[in-house]
Amino acid sequence: MVAPPFGAGPQYPPTTTGIPYPPYTGFPGGPYGYPRPPPALDPLLSIGGTLSTVGGLIVGIGWLIPTDVYWILIGIGWLMFGPGVGTCLIGLGRQRAGVR
Repeated sequence: MVAPPFGAGPQYPPTTTGIPYPPYTGFPGGPYGYPRPPPALDPLLSIGGTLSTVGGLIVGIGWLIPTDVYWILIGIGWLMFGPGVGTCLIGLGRQRAGVR
C-alpha cells in the first residue's frame, strides 16, 4: 500500500460529499431563526447629523463667497455646526444605551 502524498487530507469514499455543516439558524433570539431587525435611529442622532451637515456647508460656502460680510455666514454656519455635533453625540449615546 502506498502512502498518500504529503499534505493530503483524509480520504473519503467517492459517494460522500464531505463534512456536513449544521443548517444556518440566524442570530439567537430571533423569530424562526431569522436575525432581529436593527433598532430605529434615535431622533437626536438624525437631527444633529442634519444640523451639523448644513452648518458645515454654510461655513464652506461662507469662505468662498466674495462678500464683505462673509464672517456673518461663517458665524451662522458655526452656530449650526457646533450644536449639531453635540446633539448628534447625545443621540449616539442614547442609541448605544438603548434609551428611548
